[in-house]
Amino acid sequence: MLSVLVFWGACQSKSPLKTNNKLTATDSVDYYVAQSEKSNLNNGTAVQLLERAYQYNKTAADSVRIKNLLKIAYRAYTLNDSSYFKKTNGEALYFSDKLSDSASAAVSHWNFGDFFAKGEVMDSAYYHYYKANVYFNALRDDYHSGKMLYNMAFIQGRLHNPIESEILTYNAIAKYEPLNKDKSLYECYNHLGLIYLDLNDYDKALEANQKALDYLKKIEKKGVLYEKTLNNIGLVYEQKGEYEKAVNNFKKALENKHLKSDDSYTYALLIDNLAYNQFKSGDTTHVRQQFNSALKIRDSLNYTTGIFNSKLHMAEFYFAYKDTASAIAYTKEALNLATQVNNNGDKLNALKLLSSIDPLKASSYLKTYVNLKDSLLISERALHNKFTRIQFETDTYIKKTDVLTNQRVWIILTSTLLLLILSVLYLAKRQQARKKELAFEQQQQKTNEQIYGLIIEKQTKLAEGQQKERQRIAEELHDGVLGKLFGTRMSLGFLNLTGDAPSLEKFNNGVDEIQKIEKEIRAISHALKNELLTSQSNFLLVIKDLLASQDAIGGFKTVLNCDKLINWPSINENLKINLYRIIQESLQNINKHAKASKVIIDFKLKDKLLVLKIQDDGVGFNVNKTKSGIGLKNIRSRVEKLNGSLSISSTINKGTTLLISNAIS
Repeated sequence: MLSVLVFWGACQSKSPLKTNNKLTATDSVDYYVAQSEKSNLNNGTAVQLLERAYQYNKTAADSVRIKNLLKIAYRAYTLNDSSYFKKTNGEALYFSDKLSDSASAAVSHWNFGDFFAKGEVMDSAYYHYYKANVYFNALRDDYHSGKMLYNMAFIQGRLHNPIESEILTYNAIAKYEPLNKDKSLYECYNHLGLIYLDLNDYDKALEANQKALDYLKKIEKKGVLYEKTLNNIGLVYEQKGEYEKAVNNFKKALENKHLKSDDSYTYALLIDNLAYNQFKSGDTTHVRQQFNSALKIRDSLNYTTGIFNSKLHMAEFYFAYKDTASAIAYTKEALNLATQVNNNGDKLNALKLLSSIDPLKASSYLKTYVNLKDSLLISERALHNKFTRIQFETDTYIKKTDVLTNQRVWIILTSTLLLLILSVLYLAKRQQARKKELAFEQQQQKTNEQIYGLIIEKQTKLAEGQQKERQRIAEELHDGVLGKLFGTRMSLGFLNLTGDAPSLEKFNNGVDEIQKIEKEIRAISHALKNELLTSQSNFLLVIKDLLASQDAIGGFKTVLNCDKLINWPSINENLKINLYRIIQESLQNINKHAKASKVIIDFKLKDKLLVLKIQDDGVGFNVNKTKSGIGLKNIRSRVEKLNGSLSISSTINKGTTLLISNAIS
């Protein structure tokens, strides 16, 4: 709904056809606008009445004229008369600028923002919301400034700019929180949940949705907002692959017995999502009927996006159960539907699925998918740059409007052109620097591999030397000392000695003792030969050396635990190099910041995943508030290059735990 209602209120329907009273222009405008709202009128007649109101308004003073124009513009908007709306709202904006009426200018820009957003002209909508926000800020109207920020965030989210959308949403929250605007805060956190889902940050998505539910509790008229938020939470679990949790949330939302009659759109959405997640979890009971029911409702509502999602879900279902023909048919219907309404996001999803389920045409679909995605990325990038220019150019204009002469206008235009040229040069230089940085990183990686190789080679040679020395000692003991002892004992055994009984007993005891010594030497010889079989791998020796050096530097005790099932020689050298560097970086961070007394390094093998846990008992930190340092950024970068996953948990005064998981072949 256009903002004019918020500022100027409802139109009066008092008749101007009075006697003995001099009518004002506002009386006539209010009357004809009210007449145009009668339900028995067609649009043509309603617009004629608005034209009469417009003509009467020409006699009004400029300040009153603006308010009346906004009333007429709002009514034209509700009649879907684009040309009349743009004419009247444009005049309202013109007179607002002429009279420096910031409040009216803000409303006019807001109206244009809503108008262009409804028509999917997102760059123009963003521009007018941004201009409206500038005026509301100047008026210190935080509530309506927050609304403009939220609208801008919504547009950025629609155009897949999640970072910008996140920033704008938090700016809106900062406006709303001091005002205790619970409904608006609910909308913001609900939107944040969708942003984090788009970023695949599932923990933050769940946290944002939970905050949305907390604010929802304070709202009296909830409608079906609770059910919609549960649906969003279910979608988070769906993306995580936790389908049973997703099913529980959809079922919880469907406990509302009045949902189907109150909001059939949401009801169809929930049963479709429920069926899809039951199917993904392996429970196919009633799934087909639920898919058909959702599709039937959406067909009756002519809800294009919903019909598309239903058909794509059904295609996946039929493909999973080997009905390829039905799967392809449903996906093609979905693709045709997306093409008809020019929904490129849906077209991408349909093409991607077709490339998987239709092997005969897979390459063709995949090629179309790649070309479309590339073109969309280019368009989105161009639009993003346009938004940046909108903000820059609007701020510059507003600051200079009241003081610029024609000469200064040309100076600014020249400066802007120069700035663009410098920006191009800067970007080119930055691109060149980035290339050098990438080359340096590649060289550094090669150097790291060489260093690691040298360390491994050193440990190998050391282990080989130790093995040879043990072999030599074992052979010397077995073949030399043991042989001599055996010969001595045998010689003594053949002596026919005479003497008193005690002396002979001592002699025999001595011979027996020599035999015991032989057994001990033989056992030691065998142990030395077999010791290599129980030694740690070279990689663990390198890790032990690292831990020993950090023990001395950091003043903490390190413990190394390793799953015996891990076959280190078979693990990719690049993975081992990066694991070594991650442990090294973590120990340096602990040494600098943690004040820990104990550090545990734990390697485990879990479902073909090599899991590294680094745990300390230090001071800890607030993961959500503390800005990541270079150490943690380096660790994240290494994990991303390995296509692994990293989670960080920390509790103040209790310590920090890093958990890194990587697939191994």
